[in-house]
Amino acid sequence: MSYHGSVKCSFCGQTGHNRRTCHYLKKQVEEWKASDNPLVQKRASLFEKTTNKPRKCSFCKQPGHTVRKCPEMTAHVQEVADSWIEAKRFVKKKMFEHNFGVGTLVKMKRRSWNQTDLDYTVSYELALVSEISYSRIIDKVLTTNSYFRQMTPVKYIFVSGPAAGESLWARLPLPIVDTGYNDGDYYGKVEYEKSAQDYIILSSTQASFPDELLDWDLIWDEAYAHVKGKK
Repeated sequence: MSYHGSVKCSFCGQTGHNRRTCHYLKKQVEEWKASDNPLVQKRASLFEKTTNKPRKCSFCKQPGHTVRKCPEMTAHVQEVADSWIEAKRFVKKKMFEHNFGVGTLVKMKRRSWNQTDLDYTVSYELALVSEISYSRIIDKVLTTNSYFRQMTPVKYIFVSGPAAGESLWARLPLPIVDTGYNDGDYYGKVEYEKSAQDYIILSSTQASFPDELLDWDLIWDEAYAHVKGKK
């Protein structure tokens, strides 16, 4: 692409078309094919293979369309966007129910390695919510996702213990993301039960969840970029 957005041909250097539709290249290939030189004829066959090769979607790998018009891609993005907006609405509701937001005081469970006992020591420290990354609040923060404990949309600042003054991106307290666990998911059940006392809300504050972050078009664009990036 040039700076003003028009297509530029990699063969002739002109704008308005690409190599696949370049009539200069087609003319050149015909001249090469008519040559008596076998090497020149081979060059023509190589160019024909690349220019006549049917387009293939980078998402579903099927010919006949690109990723922008891929029905499978569109359906998957729709599914992801639906799950994200549902999760954001759920978390927003719970934030307001528990008055959770920037300024909330939380008692956080921490594990540190004890070199003397060669084992982990469990301690509880106080931390304040200093920032919330609303864009990170997607379906994976909910407890029905087995790996919800790895999601870190909240920035905490410790106000007690050896880490006082330090910050840490970590997950939301269980009451904000509690959707239970899936039957038959043993790992998810263990993670759910382990998380009960990890983050305990001690004080309330003014909850906030900007309405513009629930805009469907915004979430769709984020889901599209996410799905396309994974491929």
